[in-house]
Amino acid sequence: MIVRRSLKHYLETAYSTEHIQATSIVLKHHLGELTITAVYSPPKHNIKTIDYEKFFQTLGHRFIARGDYNAKNTYWGARTTTTKGRELYKAMKNNNLHHLSSGQPTYWPSDTARQPNLLDFCITKGIATQNASVESSLELTSDHTPIIVNMHTYFQQQPKKPTLYNKNTNWEVFREQLQTQIKLKIPLKTTADPEDAVHNLTTVIQQAAWQATPPTRKQLPKRECPEIVKQKLGEKRAARKKWQNARAPQDKQIYNRIAK
Repeated sequence: MIVRRSLKHYLETAYSTEHIQATSIVLKHHLGELTITAVYSPPKHNIKTIDYEKFFQTLGHRFIARGDYNAKNTYWGARTTTTKGRELYKAMKNNNLHHLSSGQPTYWPSDTARQPNLLDFCITKGIATQNASVESSLELTSDHTPIIVNMHTYFQQQPKKPTLYNKNTNWEVFREQLQTQIKLKIPLKTTADPEDAVHNLTTVIQQAAWQATPPTRKQLPKRECPEIVKQKLGEKRAARKKWQNARAPQDKQIYNRIAK
């Protein structure tokens, strides 16, 4: 699990049984907490519905549990349905869970006699799946194809640590301030003199850095447009372009329908 430091999060206790191993982090979300889990289920075990339900109950009310379930079911895009896939499907229906998958094979066996299948996908709860898109990543050479889930949502940010400078600091101004304010002829005769000298030097450096550094503007959070809306806007632009090029009445009708 890799998470950006700027996001508010904490690590959950790992879930480890013979049937399921999982690592989870909890992100601070604008609607509460969201658990994101990496799951692996060994293929040799026959897991029952109750085992899946026990696992999902540990993830809270809002979660995305993604990984290699080694469970096949045509419901989430696998080529066939196995007993393990049926048990997982029952657990999902009993607990009002949903899935996110690419609908494409994610496992590519080295044995040419075996056909590729879909084993890697996400199971969600409390998530607006219409605000997410799923795609396959073909850039790696593993026998499992990773999937990328893009979500349109807002997470709380960690407060930034205060700094003396940034990329806009004027270092020429900083040098000038140091040269005019620093005092080199300081008596060091008592035990308190060195401490006072260090304190004065620190103060001079801070004041020079602050005067040479313009204040940063607070960036407003970017409001992402849901994926379904982006798709509709793309369809509208394509229809408008087609009508403007051809000026055919049927193209105008299609554009008007999409625009509405």
